[in-house]
Amino acid sequence: MRIVAAGISARFDPSLGILTGFNAGGHAPLHTAPWVGQEAMSADAPPHLAKLGGDFFCAPCGGAEDGPPPHGWPPNAQWEASAEGDRLTATLTRKVYGATLRKELTVKDHHPFVYQSHIFEGGVGEVAVANHANVSLPEGGHIRTSHKRWWETPPEPLEGDPARGRSTLRYPAKGAMTDFPGQEAPVDLSQFPWGRAHEDFACGVEAPATSLGWTAVTRIVQRDVFLSLRIP
Repeated sequence: MRIVAAGISARFDPSLGILTGFNAGGHAPLHTAPWVGQEAMSADAPPHLAKLGGDFFCAPCGGAEDGPPPHGWPPNAQWEASAEGDRLTATLTRKVYGATLRKELTVKDHHPFVYQSHIFEGGVGEVAVANHANVSLPEGGHIRTSHKRWWETPPEPLEGDPARGRSTLRYPAKGAMTDFPGQEAPVDLSQFPWGRAHEDFACGVEAPATSLGWTAVTRIVQRDVFLSLRIP
């Protein structure tokens, strides 16, 4: 499915709720994992790994203990969707903690953005939600996010063998986005890349919000937004 306006277009894959094919003014920043279409996934792999790329909504973000695959049902189940012109609406066919999840995507003439809304209707419980954007920045980029309480890295780096990869950040570490502990010196996470030929994972813990904008929801809480980037 495709939505389009002057100078911008995007596609939506309803089989797993993935926004892909985003192009604004000739720029196509979304990334696809190198194994997509090249390698078969194991039978126990979550469905979204076979098409990992683009942008998708996670609820919950990360893992869960109550049955859903990693990142929840939004990127792992079918959506019922319809698109016309510059707008798309979709409904997830699985429930999220008892809630119906609806998605709205809109593009506007000469705006270099896809405007997204995710609306929970009904449901009970807490859930950490996030957009999972996979981006390619071969010429570098400026990273901008909502306000975070702090940023942190996991206890161990993504690749522990120096022969297979290297990290620019310290593990574990905690700090501000523009002054984060690095292996050799403080790192400004808002300016990418952070170093040469590195692979890192940093998590930004969401600051309290005055309003989350959900409708007809009981205790839906946005907690963490994850950023995982890799360059050659």
